[in-house]
Amino acid sequence: NKMDEEVPVHVRNIKCELGIINRADGSAMFQQGETSVICGIYGPAEVRIAREQCEGATLEVIVRKEVGIPGPPEHQLEAIMTACCENVILTHLHPHTAISVTLQIQNDNGSVVSCMAQALCLALMDAALPLRTTLSALSCVFKEDGDMITDPTSEEEEEFVSKLTYVIDRQGDLLCSHTYGLFTTEQYLQGLGAASSMTNHTTDFYRRAVARKMSRVSGAPVVTEQ
Repeated sequence: NKMDEEVPVHVRNIKCELGIINRADGSAMFQQGETSVICGIYGPAEVRIAREQCEGATLEVIVRKEVGIPGPPEHQLEAIMTACCENVILTHLHPHTAISVTLQIQNDNGSVVSCMAQALCLALMDAALPLRTTLSALSCVFKEDGDMITDPTSEEEEEFVSKLTYVIDRQGDLLCSHTYGLFTTEQYLQGLGAASSMTNHTTDFYRRAVARKMSRVSGAPVVTEQ
């Protein structure tokens, strides 16, 4: 079973900063290498009657790129992040409300989807929303010779046959994935095994980030690096 194999995983240095948007109910900056994303959470708040749902909160996800007007790529990212929110947030506890999520890509030097997912998770934790689980994420690419590169940079992403991003819960189970290009079942499972092996590492990073913020009484942003 490839899911249980020890897969060597290389990721760039990661850093996060909690509570960086004053008017948001929760916010976080997540940086991996030179890729950086800011996420803000607003709500639960009043929702327009036309969008109100009696069975749970209405989710709205907006993705903004570094510069320019959002286009189809950003709308695709919004769909991916909406799927993450639906898998994680206990929306049924907040019926007749709206939860808005804004993700701003500050700098994209590869693996931006996995960075967005982890910025989202940290911001949700900072907002103290009820969550079903936490999540971690990993992007990887496969080259023509079959070699796998985890957490690729923009330059490494240009020379690939397939590109895969996995979003994993804290038990190591797959929540959702985003794939592009041609790949075999074995390659998909190899990438999934690598992503699952990062779960404990990422969960520990989240725990330390939140603990450091809670231990501070000044209200200043808290930076956690690893």
